[in-house]
Amino acid sequence: MPRFFPLYVRRSDGRSEIASKKRPESNGPTQEQLDRKADANGISDFYREVAEEEIKHQDWRRKLGWMLVKELGGEEHKDKNCILAALPEGYRLFEHVKCKSTEADENAQVVDSKGQRIKTHAGGGNERQDAYLYGHPIGRRKRFRSPADFFPHLLWLCTDEAGDPDNCTCKICAPDELQPEDKLPKPREIKKEPVKKESVQQEPVDSDKHPIVEIVKRPPSQQSQTPSIKPSPSPAPASNRPNVQPTTLPHARTLDQQIDTQYNQFMFRPGEIAWFNRGAAWGLGFITRRYAFQSSEHHVARRYVIQPLSHPLSSSPVITLEGDNMLRPWLAWSVPPFTCNKLNEMTVTYESADWHGIYQKRYGDGDAEVDGSILAAKYIDETFTLIQPLGKSTARPGAEETYWNAMYFGAEKVWLGDPVRLRIGSGLDIMVVTGIVEKARPAYGGNTLQKSVYVLGDIYTIATVPDKQSPPSNTQLPLRLDQDLRFRNSCTGPTKGTLSYWKLISAGSRLDLSDIKGRWYEASLLLPMIQGSAAFQESARKGDISDASLLMNGRGDCNTSGNGMKAGSAGVRKAERKEALGRAVPAGTTVVDGVTPPSDAYAQMAITAETETTMNQNDEVIPDQGGSLEDFMNLDSIEHESMPGFGQEYGSQNQDQGFY
Repeated sequence: MPRFFPLYVRRSDGRSEIASKKRPESNGPTQEQLDRKADANGISDFYREVAEEEIKHQDWRRKLGWMLVKELGGEEHKDKNCILAALPEGYRLFEHVKCKSTEADENAQVVDSKGQRIKTHAGGGNERQDAYLYGHPIGRRKRFRSPADFFPHLLWLCTDEAGDPDNCTCKICAPDELQPEDKLPKPREIKKEPVKKESVQQEPVDSDKHPIVEIVKRPPSQQSQTPSIKPSPSPAPASNRPNVQPTTLPHARTLDQQIDTQYNQFMFRPGEIAWFNRGAAWGLGFITRRYAFQSSEHHVARRYVIQPLSHPLSSSPVITLEGDNMLRPWLAWSVPPFTCNKLNEMTVTYESADWHGIYQKRYGDGDAEVDGSILAAKYIDETFTLIQPLGKSTARPGAEETYWNAMYFGAEKVWLGDPVRLRIGSGLDIMVVTGIVEKARPAYGGNTLQKSVYVLGDIYTIATVPDKQSPPSNTQLPLRLDQDLRFRNSCTGPTKGTLSYWKLISAGSRLDLSDIKGRWYEASLLLPMIQGSAAFQESARKGDISDASLLMNGRGDCNTSGNGMKAGSAGVRKAERKEALGRAVPAGTTVVDGVTPPSDAYAQMAITAETETTMNQNDEVIPDQGGSLEDFMNLDSIEHESMPGFGQEYGSQNQDQGFY
C-alpha cells in the first residue's frame, strides 16, 4: 500500500451541536433517523456514524487530501499521496443504510439476510449505502454528499484568512443561483449553459458520480495541465466575450439622484465631506445643503451650505459657497500633518484625543479646530451607511437580502448608477454600480445574524481605437462617462490620432466594499480645478488628458498608519450618517435634500472665487444656458453637447499650498 502524507486542517467552522428555540440539538441525523429497528417487513433504514478507522472514512479523507494537494501543493507536491489526518473539527461522517437486518439486542450489528455482517464501504451489499458529512453551521438540513461536494468548503477553511462565509463557493454557502460570475472560477461559466438547457436537479447527481469534477473549478496551478482535459469548453468563454451585454442602468428614484446622473451639474452632494475654500486657506466641512440660485436674469449659480468640522468643545457657523470651484473632493488631496506637533508623534483618534489639553496648547501651538477637522474626516473616511432601502428577498431559507438605492461611503455619497473607482485591475478600471446588497444569514450557532455588504455592477476599462474608427456604442453607459469621453476625444483625436472608449470587461460582477476606492470624477471638470485652468488648457491643446483617477486617493488611504482602518477595508458600518459625524458637527445638524433655494437665499452672503467674474467670453457653462432657474431644473432639456468653460483661473491655489 502506498505511503500517505497526513494533512492537518487548523481551522474549522464545524459544529456538532446547533442552537434551537428550546435547547441545543445535535447537528446530525435525528434520533428517528438513527433508530436501527426494522420495520414490519424486516427492513432497517437508518443512519450510522462512520468511524475514522473504517474504509469509507479513510476514502473520504484520501480524496479530500488528494484534491487539496492538487489545488495548493504546486508542482513540487502534486504527485504526493496525501490524506487528511482528520476531518475538520465538528464535522462527522454518517452513512445511510437500508437493508434487511436481525436484532440480537440494541447494539446488534447490521447483517444481511444470510446473517453475514454488512460491509461498511462503498463495495458493500446494502440496498442503500450513501454517506453524508454533517457539521455545517447552518444545521443538519445542510449536509455534504461527497468529497467533491465538501472540497470547496474545505478549501475556503484552508485559505480564507478573513473567515468570511461569503467568500466560500460551496453549494451550501453560495448556491449556484446566487453565485456571481466574478467570484467563481472560470469553469463556472461553462456550467451556466447546461443549467439553462437542463434541469438544475442534475447538479447534485453530477457531484456524486464525478467526485473530481470540482477539482478543475478553481486551481490556477493546474492550468498548464488542463488543455487536454478542456479543449472544447475553452473556446466557449472566449467566443462569448464580445457578446457580453451591459446591465440596464437603474432608474433615478429621487430628484437628487437624477441631478447627480447629469454631466456638469452639482459636483458635490449633500452629506459629503469636502475641502472648502476659506479664503487664505482650505478647511474640511460637511455639506448640509446645495441649491440652485438665480443671482441674475442670465445666471443660475450652484451654492453649497457648509458646516465646518471641528473639535467637540466648539464649532464654527455654517458658510455658503458659490460654485464647484470653491470645493475639492476629500480624496483629491492627501491629509496634512496636525498643526499641534506632538499629535504627529502619537496615535490618536477623534474620540481618544485630549481635547481640553489640545485646546490649552499642551500638545503644541496649533489650531484645535483644524486638528479636530482632520481627525473627524479620518474617522468618517472609515465608515459607511446604507440609505434608501428598496426591498428585501429571501435568497434561501435563513438568508435574507436587502437592496439599497445609495450609501454614504466614507466621505462620499454613491448612488445606484454611479461609476466608482476600483482598487483591482489596471488602476483605471471602474464599476458602474447597479446593485447595493446587504446579505444577512444566521451566524455560527444560529442565535444572531451575520451581515455583509457587497455591490453589483459592470466593470469597464479604458481602451482606444484609431480616430478613423468609431468606438463601440453603449446605450447603458452613464451620461457622465459618455460626455467626459466626448471632450477627451475632441482633444486626443486631432493630436494623437486615437479615440478612447469604455470597454466592458465584465457584466453583473460582484465586489466587496474593500475593492472600491471612491467615486469617479470627470477629468474634464475636475482637472481644471486641481491643475489650474492654464495648465489644463495647455494639456488639452496637446491632447494629454489623463483620467482624473490617477490623481485621486482612495478611501482609507489616510489611515494606513496608526490604528485607523487599513486601505482596502470595508470599514465600520453606521446606521445613520449623523453617527459617523459624531461630535464633529453641532447637535441637530441635518442634511437637506433637493436643490430648492432656502427662503432667505437672497439675504445670504455667498463666498465666491474672485476669478468667477473674469471668465473668457467664449467659455460656456451649462447651467447658464436658458437663463432661468426653471431651465436649470429642467434636466431633460439640457444640451449635453456643449462643454463647460475651462478658462476660469483659480488664482494660486494648487496642491503645493498649505491647506490651513
